[in-house]
Amino acid sequence: MQNTLRVRLDRAANLPAADSNGLSDPYVVFRLDGEQKKKSETIYKTLNPDFSQDFYFDEKLGSPSNVLSVEVWDRDTMSSDFLGKGEVDVSALPENVKTEVTVDLTHPSKSGPRGTVYLVLHRTIDNKEQMSVTRRASEVKASSGLGLGSMIKAVGGQAMKVISKASQTSHPDGGKGVKRIITVDVVQARGIPAMDTNGFADPYCRVKVGKKKRTTRTQFRTLSPEWRERFVYILFDMGGRDSSVCKVELWDKDTIGSDDRIGTVEIDLAEVPLNLTDERWWKLKRPDNKSFFGFGSSSSSKQSEPPAPDPEVLLLITVADLFEPQLPPDQLALAQKASQGWLRVNVLKADNLPAMDSNGLADPFVVIEVGNRHMRTPTIQKELNPEWNSVLEMPVKDIFECVYVHVYDEDSNGKFELIGSLCLPLLSLKNGIATWYQLKDKSLQMPVQGCVKLAFHLNYLKAPMLAKCISRRAQYVLRLFTHMQNEY
Repeated sequence: MQNTLRVRLDRAANLPAADSNGLSDPYVVFRLDGEQKKKSETIYKTLNPDFSQDFYFDEKLGSPSNVLSVEVWDRDTMSSDFLGKGEVDVSALPENVKTEVTVDLTHPSKSGPRGTVYLVLHRTIDNKEQMSVTRRASEVKASSGLGLGSMIKAVGGQAMKVISKASQTSHPDGGKGVKRIITVDVVQARGIPAMDTNGFADPYCRVKVGKKKRTTRTQFRTLSPEWRERFVYILFDMGGRDSSVCKVELWDKDTIGSDDRIGTVEIDLAEVPLNLTDERWWKLKRPDNKSFFGFGSSSSSKQSEPPAPDPEVLLLITVADLFEPQLPPDQLALAQKASQGWLRVNVLKADNLPAMDSNGLADPFVVIEVGNRHMRTPTIQKELNPEWNSVLEMPVKDIFECVYVHVYDEDSNGKFELIGSLCLPLLSLKNGIATWYQLKDKSLQMPVQGCVKLAFHLNYLKAPMLAKCISRRAQYVLRLFTHMQNEY
C-alpha cells in the first residue's frame, strides 16, 4: 500500500548570487529517501524565484526514513553550481492536510545564510485499492443505462474516433503535411424563405471540408431552425483549395421530388485564427447570387416588393493543431494571465495496461482534450506500467466543459490504437490530489484493463467565467445533448 506525497514548490527567497551579473538561474532538485528524483524548471536571472510547481512522490508505508531532500542549483551553460541544500522529515505529516514548510538552505563548505525554500506538503491515501469497488459500481451503472457517459459519450467519442482514424490514414505526402483538426458547430439559421405551400420550410445543412461531407438532421415546418450539431474533420494540408474551404449548403427537404437548395456559403479556413473559435452569422447566397423572394409570390409582386434579406446561418468554426505543442514558460505565463480559466494536468503514470504489440508490451502515450484543444505526452516505449510525469496546460473557456483523457498505443508506422479513455466534468475536479482512474472503452461506459494516475489543477475567475458560461449555455447547449455525426 502507498501514500502519495504532493510537494508544492511555491518559491525561494534570498538565494546567493552565482553569476557575474549578481543574480542566479536557480532550479530545485527533490529526492525522497535518496531514490525518487524530481527537478523543477529553471527561473532565470533572479535571487527570489517564483516556481509554483507541483511534484508527486509515491511513499511506501513503513519506509525507514521518509526524508525529502531539497537541493537548489544554479544553471550555467556547461554545468550547474550547487547553491544549498535542506531536508524535511515527512514521516510525521498528517494525511489529507496541507502543511506549509520552510526549508533553510545550507552549504557544506560555505558559511552564512544560503536562502530559503517555501513548500506546501500534502499527503493523501492512494485510492488504487478502492478501484475494484468503483469498477463494479461503474459496471452496474453502465448496465442500467445511467451515468454521465451515456449523455456525453458522443461529444468526446467523436473526437476520439477522429484522432484514431487520422492516425490510420495514409498521408499523400508521406506524412510531411501538417495535421489540423477542424471543428464546425452548426447552431441555427434565420431569415429562411418559405419554401413550401404551408408557408414554412424543412431545412437541413450540408457541411463539406476537403472531400468529406456531413449532413445535419432536418428541422420540419420552421423558418428558424436550430440544429446544434458538431462535425469534426482532420486535414493533413491547408494549402490546397479543396482542403482550405468549408462549404455550407442550406437545403429544403421535399417529400416528392428533389430537395431545393436555399443557399450556400464558402468559408476560407486559412483565414480562421489558429486555435481560436470563429463565431459569426454567415449570409447565404443562391448559386446565381439572386436575392430571395417568398414562396408563391407573383412576378408583379416580386418587382414591386423589396427583396427579402438573405438567410443566415450561425457557425462556430475552430482550426487547431491535432496535438498542440506545450508553450515555453514565458509564453505560458502570458497566456495564463490573458485567460479567464486555466487547467494544468499532471499525467503521472499508468498501471496494468494491456499488451498491444506482438512483443507483449505497449508504447503508450496520453492525450488530454478540453473543448477543441488536444495535447499529448511523450510516448513511453515498450512498457505496460509507464511513468510520464508530464505536465500539460491549456486554457478553459467553459467551466461546464468536460476533460477527456485518452490513452493510446503508438505503433512504429505512426498509427494510434486506443487503449482506454475517461471523462471528467471540470467542476468535479479536486485540485492537487493525485488520483487513480479506471480506464473505460470508447463508449465511456464499460471498464477496460488499465488505470491512469492524474492530478488536476483548475483555476478560473468565477464571476466572469460563470456569467459568460451561463449566457453561452442558454444560447448554445452543444456539449451534453447533441446529435453527433459519425466520422466513419
